[in-house]
Order: sequence, then C-alpha cells, then structure tokens
Amino acid sequence: GHGGAGGFGGGGGGRGNQRTATAGVGGFGAGTGGGSTGANGGGGGLGAGGAIFNHQGTLSLLNTTLSGNTAAGGSGGINATSGQGLGGGIFNLNGSVSLSFSTLARNTAANGGGEVFNLSHEAASGITAQAAALTLSNSILALSTGGVDALVNQQRAGAAAATVTATDPNIVDTLSNLGGAVNGSGILTTNPQLGAFADNGGPTQTLALLTGSPAINAGTNAGCPATDQRGFTRPQPSGGACDLGAYEFAPTTTVLAAAPNPAVLAQTVALTATVSPNTATGTVNFQEGGSALTCAEGAQPRPLSGDSATCTVTGGFGVGAHAFTADYTSDNGYAPSQGTTNLEVLATTAQGDGGGGSVTAAITGGACIGFANGSTSFPAPPTPLPPGVTFPYGLFGFTALCPPGGTLTLTMTYPNPLPPGTQYWKYGPTADNNTPHWYVLPATLAGNTATFTITDGGLGDDDLAADGDIVDQGGPGVPSFVDTAAGIPTLHEWALLLLSALFGGLLWQGRRRFG
Repeated sequence: GHGGAGGFGGGGGGRGNQRTATAGVGGFGAGTGGGSTGANGGGGGLGAGGAIFNHQGTLSLLNTTLSGNTAAGGSGGINATSGQGLGGGIFNLNGSVSLSFSTLARNTAANGGGEVFNLSHEAASGITAQAAALTLSNSILALSTGGVDALVNQQRAGAAAATVTATDPNIVDTLSNLGGAVNGSGILTTNPQLGAFADNGGPTQTLALLTGSPAINAGTNAGCPATDQRGFTRPQPSGGACDLGAYEFAPTTTVLAAAPNPAVLAQTVALTATVSPNTATGTVNFQEGGSALTCAEGAQPRPLSGDSATCTVTGGFGVGAHAFTADYTSDNGYAPSQGTTNLEVLATTAQGDGGGGSVTAAITGGACIGFANGSTSFPAPPTPLPPGVTFPYGLFGFTALCPPGGTLTLTMTYPNPLPPGTQYWKYGPTADNNTPHWYVLPATLAGNTATFTITDGGLGDDDLAADGDIVDQGGPGVPSFVDTAAGIPTLHEWALLLLSALFGGLLWQGRRRFG
C-alpha cells in the first residue's frame, strides 16, 4: 500500500508492505514517511509556535516578554524524516500579529524564525488562503539560539501576501524574507545587549537592557505605555525617549567619597556611596583593586540605608595613592552603576641622610595633614653658602598639605647635638625678595633637635601663597670652626700659630729674667 499524505504540518504516513508502495508525504514543515522496502515509520509532524501559534487570528502583544521557548518538530519513524521546528516565540499562519514595546529573545526554533515565523500559506485542507501580517513597533526580536534567523517572513506560491511592517524603530538582529514584503525602515540589525531572563522587579521576569544597549532611548513616545512590563514609569528619565522592548532601562548614578581625604598613615577612613534616584534600593560592594574591603559595619555587600551605604576601614591604608570602586546592585529593578574615588594617604614623618647621618623630620603640631607623596628630600645645600656656615646634615625639602592659611610645626632630629651658634637656615624667596636666597628661620634648638613653625603663605613657605600647601627646604647651619661630631668649638690653624708664637715669646722673656 501507499503511505498517507499529512495535512498542514502533519507527518507523512509510513510505507506499507508492498515493494511498490511509496512513502507518505507530510504537510507543510512535516517529515516524510519511510520510503525503502520493508516496514517503515511515518514522518514527524511540524512543531510550530514555541510560545504562541496564531492561525488566522488577530494577536496583539504590548509590554510582553517571550523568552526560553522552543519549537521542535516531531521525530520520524524508521527511515523517515523528522518534522521542522518553526517560530520559537510565535508562529503566525495567515493571521495578523502586532508587537508593541515587546521583547522576544533567546527562543529556539530548529529550522527558522527563532522569535517569529510569519507564514502566508495557500488554501489547503483546513486552511483558508489569507494574508499573514506582522506589525512591529518599538520591539526587540533577537538572540535566537540554534543559529537560525530571529524573524522569517515567507509567502508561499499561490498564497496571499506575507508582510512585515516596521515604521517605528525596532531591533531585529537577523531577518530572512522568503517571497514576502518588508515595509518601512524601522528595523535595526544589531545586538540589543540584554541581560539574563530574571527577576528585575515587578510581578514577572524580564530581560533587562544592559548599560550601553542600543535599545535605550531609541523608541518613540507616541503610543508608549505609561509603564513597562514591571510597572516602571516610562520614559526614564522623565522627558526622555522610551526604550525599545518590554523593559525600560532605569539608570542610576553612584557617587563615592572618602573621608578624610587626604588621610594619614593608619588613619580610619570612611567610604560612602550615594545612589540616585533615592527610590533605588539594593546593596553596594566596596573594593580596592578588585579586592573587597573589610568594613567595620559588617560583611559586604553593604545594604543601602536611605540613598547611601558606608564602609569604614579601621587601621587605614598605607602611604600613597589608593583607588576605590563602589558597585551598586539593585533589588527593585534599577540598573547597576559604579562610583569611583581616589584617596591620598600621607606620611607625617620622613627619614633620610643628607651626608652626615640619618635625619628624621616629623610633623608635631599645627593643622597641616602630612607630607605630599613624593615631596620629601634631603638635598645638598645650594651654593654659595652663607659666609662662615656649613651644613653638615644637608637640607630637608618638603611640601606639606594644609588647610589654606594653616600652620605647620616641624621637629627635626639629627644624629648629634647641634653645637652652640647653630641656626636653622632657609633657602628660598621671601616677601621682600622673590629671588631664592639664604635667610635664618626662627627655630628652637635643643640638644639634637630643631623645632620651627611655618604658616601657609608666610615666612618659610616658598610659594608665599595661602594656597593649602607649604613648600620649604632648609637645615641647621653650623659655624665653620665647630666640630659637628663633638659639638664643641675647635681652634683654627691660624689661631694655633698665634698661640704658639705667644707661648714662645713668654718662654723667651722668662729665660732673660733668669739669665
């Protein structure tokens, strides 16, 4: 006998037991029955419309997401072929479908139309010839799995028109037109950059638009619903353009600040992230260089309280520059955002050797915060030196960061006691002489220390401006006839000659008296 012919999408019949029998032929998209000798199975039936099969009906979707659906044909029997899978999201047969502000993505169809298959079929058993019309408005059809086109528009021979109309903007990443018509210029073939199918707020799961998605602000406001699928207000921000698809991107801004900034070595620092708009809720993760910080408030991520979250780091940070990030993650449908800030940690001491041994400089008073990073040095004194003065320990140069007009008290500690007659000399400009020159800076010298105070913009500040930093270089100037190691005066060689002559004269006078 002969195998039967299937109706629309029906599988082909199996072969009979006569050697002259032919295989059964299936309907549109169906498999063909076995055609070899012996007993054989029927062909698989068509699998169409993973989510929706619209047959000669009228379908309208607004603010709707279809994702994760599959259209797969039935398996064929022995020596038979399987049916096709068409229209992973929607299969439209001689009907009318309108998609507005909807997202169809990551659906699967084995043989075409991963998101939508629009088919105009000729009259057949159970089918009335009728046009197939698909209208797209501000929608997304993309990211079909299995390597098939997202949209297939097919008009079969002898069938009415198969049309796709897209006058408003849409994203359709791949499209195949087989004999039909595509009207309008509102199709953008690009990756819409969608997140995973997830709970992004609202009563149902959605596909979020990722930051930078071409769908953001790409829609038209005419016909845009007041809210998206989740109930979020459209457009975001107010006054802008609506987004394509069922999800309205709700941007956030995260601003990160560190206090105090600058800080000093080992000082407690508080990092505060402020997220706007203040209707956003969720958590913030604080990091430095990709590593999570240890917050005194508790484990990370830190929850928003109001519009901010804080991470306090006790024990502080090492001297130098530090870069931090704060990553906001929403739990009520807002887009993530990141804030960044930099922190300078300053030292309040410095140590070096200007040629006479180790010297330590320490900020011991005043309002200044610390030494600017990389600003301290122990240079040799500029020449010519002040007459009759030597600098056995060189100079100490620095820039201190202060409140404008603030004061700095600095204590210098040297390896040996400072001899009598030592003064603290400064090299730089003064208010009455802008050319750098030597002058004595008032200081208190005691034992092996020198302590002095400089006011931002005052005497001793090289830039002579109350601008928030003090620039200085100076050091202890010792009279040339002083032994700096012993800390006591020594006699100059000419004085020794004079003393020798005087002693010789006294000796000669004594000899005459007793001669």
